[in-house]
Amino acid sequence: MTQDLEEALGNHYSLMAKEFQLAYVKLVYFHLKKKYKNALPDLLKEKSIKLTITTGLEALGRSSDLNKLVTFFDVTGKLAQSAQLLGAKTDKLIALVSASLNLDTTGMFYTEEEKQQMQQQAQQQAAEQNVMPNLINQAGGLLKQQMQNQTEQEGV
Repeated sequence: MTQDLEEALGNHYSLMAKEFQLAYVKLVYFHLKKKYKNALPDLLKEKSIKLTITTGLEALGRSSDLNKLVTFFDVTGKLAQSAQLLGAKTDKLIALVSASLNLDTTGMFYTEEEKQQMQQQAQQQAAEQNVMPNLINQAGGLLKQQMQNQTEQEGV
C-alpha cells in the first residue's frame, strides 16, 4: 500500500521537498541565527553542510535500501535469463532496473579488469595446487635415492 501511495504521490513529495521544505529549513535557520545574535555559525553560506530533503519511501530509513536491493536482485535475476535468450544487453538492463528503483550501483559490480585479475589469480592457484604435489613427490624421491646411496656406501 505504501508503494502504491509513493507512486501516486511521488511527484508531490519531490515538489514539496524542492519548493517548500528546503526553503523552510533555511528560513528557520536564518531566524535562529538572528534570535541568538549570530551565535550560530553560518554553515549554509560557508558550504560546511549541504541540505538534502528526503521524502517518500526513501525517508523511512535503511529498510527501504534493503528492500531496493532485494527487489533489484530479484528483478534482474528473473529478467537476465530472458534477456540473454533474446540477445539483450544485460548491463543496460541492470542500469534501467537500478534507475527505476533509484538505486546507486556504483562499485557494486566487478569491472572487466577486476574479473580478469580474479580469473588469473584462480588459474595461478590451480596451477600451484597441481605443481606442489609433483614437487613434493620429486623431493621425496630424491631423498629416498640419497638414503639408498648412503646405505650402499656404508655397506661397502
